[in-house]
Amino acid sequence: MDEPGAPDTALDPYRRAVAKAYENGVEVGYLWTRVRVWWLVVGHRWWQRAICPAERPEWLLEFHSAAEWTGLPSTDRVATDRAETAEMIDQFDRNLVEVDGHTYTLVWLRGAEAEAVPAPGDYWAAEIARTYRLRSPGVARFGQDGRRWYALDVPVLDRDRAILACAAVLDLLRPVLASVDVDAYSDFRDSLPAEVEAAQGLLRGRAKPRSRWGWWGEDSWMALPVDPQDEEQWGALRTYAAWSIHVALYGTNSGEDLGCLHDCGSSISAALTDQEAADLAAALSAVGPLILDDGRHKGGG
Repeated sequence: MDEPGAPDTALDPYRRAVAKAYENGVEVGYLWTRVRVWWLVVGHRWWQRAICPAERPEWLLEFHSAAEWTGLPSTDRVATDRAETAEMIDQFDRNLVEVDGHTYTLVWLRGAEAEAVPAPGDYWAAEIARTYRLRSPGVARFGQDGRRWYALDVPVLDRDRAILACAAVLDLLRPVLASVDVDAYSDFRDSLPAEVEAAQGLLRGRAKPRSRWGWWGEDSWMALPVDPQDEEQWGALRTYAAWSIHVALYGTNSGEDLGCLHDCGSSISAALTDQEAADLAAALSAVGPLILDDGRHKGGG
């Protein structure tokens, strides 16, 4: 599990805060805030790991009586990415929250007033702050930051073309990659070039013993993590990618899926901006056409 970096100071006022909530000048309840660390859980379902830790604010609004619009005694919200985090902090700073067309004005309580209104249950329990896991949303057709999914429209069976295509995708996306998972197994295990076999050995050498069950055994070389900022690891990945049965790429924006190099480079898809798509299409013009992906090209995990 990756460990979080320095705390976000913008969240400090809201790590354990309480406010009276008003709608149209009428007090309707109390709102509590907290901050928890979220990890993105990625990798094969039989061997997953937590990456991209990030602090995210949350709030819980408990009504004095059930609100008509929800019919429930309380409602809550969680910021799930950086944009939502910034928006929630902005609303807190402006002493309000907006939810489902309703705006609640907040009057923050301090000192003895705040202590007199503790959060319900274990909402502020210390152990809660590090227990949340956000599972990978899987491969979505439309990514974040204006990205859309593209794929090569032909299976890449020629080795030289597969090597070219995989290297082009990796080089293009490296600046925005937070992590890569690579399966250190190959369909060409009996005919690997020497440099590819060496790269496979380096990747396998980083594997840690595993006790999870599975037909592949306890020392599986599946879903090995690669740090895109580590030159040795990156060099091995770049050499081996077109020979691996599966490579999964994860971005710096909350660890979203950014690409998949599947079946030794025969099936390639990636979430790209318009400019990245144009650049990749030009780089791979000799390999095949790059098209908007309809979901048929995404490799399994």
